[in-house]
Amino acid sequence: MFSYLKFPLTAILMFQMFSGCNEDSVNSVDNDSTKPIGNGTLSYNGFTYKTVVIGTQEWTVENLRTKKYNDGTEITNITDNNAWMTANSGARCANDNNEGTVATYGYLYNWYAVNTGKLAPAGWRVATDADWTKLINFVGGGSTAGTKLKAKSGWFNNKNGTDEYGFNALPGGGRSGDSGLFSSLESSGGWWSSSSYGATLAWNRNIYYYDNGVYRSSYYQRGGFSVRLVRDK
Repeated sequence: MFSYLKFPLTAILMFQMFSGCNEDSVNSVDNDSTKPIGNGTLSYNGFTYKTVVIGTQEWTVENLRTKKYNDGTEITNITDNNAWMTANSGARCANDNNEGTVATYGYLYNWYAVNTGKLAPAGWRVATDADWTKLINFVGGGSTAGTKLKAKSGWFNNKNGTDEYGFNALPGGGRSGDSGLFSSLESSGGWWSSSSYGATLAWNRNIYYYDNGVYRSSYYQRGGFSVRLVRDK
């Protein structure tokens, strides 16, 4: 559970992890403001995820919580901090190693798990950097997309969003690639893209409870973030 007393230290850690730029500073805004045109479900590895169509994309509206790859292989669950920060293959964990958080906020995965290409079922994919850009442009640009995409509940200090498009962004927090420490459950959400940035980094998107925007940044591939799946309509 998020502790307010711990937040100042957590904020510093997350700032160091997520230093990046608002999406508006790197991408133009799509003027098509059409609202969602439908929704559905995705059944995968024992879980049923709700989905929503936003523009020409269909997204899962829950953070991924699979324990297995699409070939049935178990994804290693790493609880030890040292083991996490030194891992060089796919891994998952619950924030604070508390499995009770998973039903709402999903698992955190390192980017090595994403890069296997086996986190998503056939016909779906882990969102690429371009997928995230397309979504954020569609909903009006990075400076306001955070509020529009945040869930209507589940965010620290009642700093919830309007969830205008049904995306239901939830703050699963993150896990440091440098120390293995957990941070920011309920106060920030970080989502991997499947797009690398050099040999050791990968692109991600971040939303904070105290801010209206969505931020694009790169982080160490050994770090832990949430995952969303997408497909084209």
